Amino acid sequence: MPEGLTGSFFYADNRGDYKMKIVVDIDLSNSNQTIIATVLLHELIHLEQHIQDVERRRDLPCVEREIEAFREEWVFISEIMETEDGKYYLTALMTKIAEE
Repeated sequence: MPEGLTGSFFYADNRGDYKMKIVVDIDLSNSNQTIIATVLLHELIHLEQHIQDVERRRDLPCVEREIEAFREEWVFISEIMETEDGKYYLTALMTKIAEE
């Protein structure tokens, strides 16, 4: 996985064979479940976008794909943050960031 990426969606391998897969950085295995779920959600949005592109014969620009995926992440995180576990997670995350 290239540095700085936590996940990626692929729809073809190096030979051009049509295979859809999502790859997640192994370093996330020790992360909070919310972080892992958020990365998976982001990549699943890209999978959905690809399927829609094929079905509708459209090609959504890269920037628009990322905006949509990050918007869905924000909705997901916003809903989680309304729970007590979410508030605890956010506080722990902000504390960790402040310590770094």
